[in-house]
Amino acid sequence: MKARSAVAGLQYHLPFDDGRRVWVSALGSLTRSDNAVEVISIQSIPFVWNRAWYYDLNVFVAVTRALQLAASYQLTHQTFGDGVSASNARAQLAATYFF
Repeated sequence: MKARSAVAGLQYHLPFDDGRRVWVSALGSLTRSDNAVEVISIQSIPFVWNRAWYYDLNVFVAVTRALQLAASYQLTHQTFGDGVSASNARAQLAATYFF
């Protein structure tokens, strides 16, 4: 199968409290297969994707040394063998307490 993928990520600590208070991150990926549809049965074409991209954006806040909050947004987009596209977007909030 002839496939290509690329992934890139970034992280930046904002200059509050020597970069230990607030930081942000992002990640993105692209995947493509030129022949994924050619190597499967014709009945499976609508269920196999041959192109996809994903990204997420995240924010982390250290309220105290023991309490951290996070917010994240992710998006996945896929194109299937029959040309139909689908996306899935989601968000997440988290609180972590270290003791």
